[in-house]
Amino acid sequence: MVMNELNPVVLSLYRAAHEVPLAEFQDAALRLVKSYVRLSGCKWGASVIDEQGVLFQSVYFHEDDPEGASTYNEVRNQDRAALWAINHRGQTGNFHFASFYDRRSAIGDYTHRYRHSNALITGLPSVDDRLIKSVSIYRGDPEDTFSERDRRAVECLVPHLNEALTVSRLLAATRFRAGAERQWAVAIMDHAGPLQFADPEFEALVQAEWPSGAVRRIPGNAHAAIMHGDGSTQYTGRTLIMRSTREAGITFVRARARLPADGLTQRELSVVQAIARGYTHKEIARLLHLSPATVRNQIQTVHNRLGVGTNAELVAVLLRAGY
Repeated sequence: MVMNELNPVVLSLYRAAHEVPLAEFQDAALRLVKSYVRLSGCKWGASVIDEQGVLFQSVYFHEDDPEGASTYNEVRNQDRAALWAINHRGQTGNFHFASFYDRRSAIGDYTHRYRHSNALITGLPSVDDRLIKSVSIYRGDPEDTFSERDRRAVECLVPHLNEALTVSRLLAATRFRAGAERQWAVAIMDHAGPLQFADPEFEALVQAEWPSGAVRRIPGNAHAAIMHGDGSTQYTGRTLIMRSTREAGITFVRARARLPADGLTQRELSVVQAIARGYTHKEIARLLHLSPATVRNQIQTVHNRLGVGTNAELVAVLLRAGY
């Protein structure tokens, strides 16, 4: 398989990265691969490496059973093919699992049950040896093996698959950033917390908030806060503010450094937001079931805390903070 034969699909991959919505891109990309290599299923994702093998952090299933992910975690310590991929990054291994694994073993039962009889497995190099991105392509019929032509084609295409996915995520983040205020950094997050994409400013904010944590993952307490309910809940940290928005199945996360306005209580914030909407002291008092004197006192307290002298300055501070 010479690269010239694959040029049309490579060009189509990058065209799709620009034209296909991010939520649909991986499906579209694998359908392009199918025009050169037949497959019955695929797992495409990112994993961490520990003493038990590979642990999927973020994975896309294409015509493959997502339930297999939890089952795989029970047998991943037996996966010699994954170990091969870790030690041969950038190469594609051609595995006939029907003979590679003992059918009576747990991993052999897993590959049989999920119809992974034949597999082309590719792990990619990473700046962090504890992480690996991979694409695993399967055929369910034990007799329907992959050829050397198939293997070489996939070995050529997988780096382009991942690069085109990065382009798709970058473009989606750029479009999302265009609708946000300048002070917000942007990332794209998997539903479980791993970051699929993050701009450098976002990574710096996360590193400052959790110096000993993993930059490529939102920690549990913050993840739970921003994914609560409809995904619009805010996480207020020691050094940052983080919010999430879900659009077309994609979770976008915004983060910025904490500002003085972030220290307002919920009642104070409600008063200031009412001022921003043009309500008078008396109208705010009725709206929030407070006395006019209490409203005036709270406004003066907020003025003093934020170092402003007028309500116009107060509203400007509020808008800069994104409230």
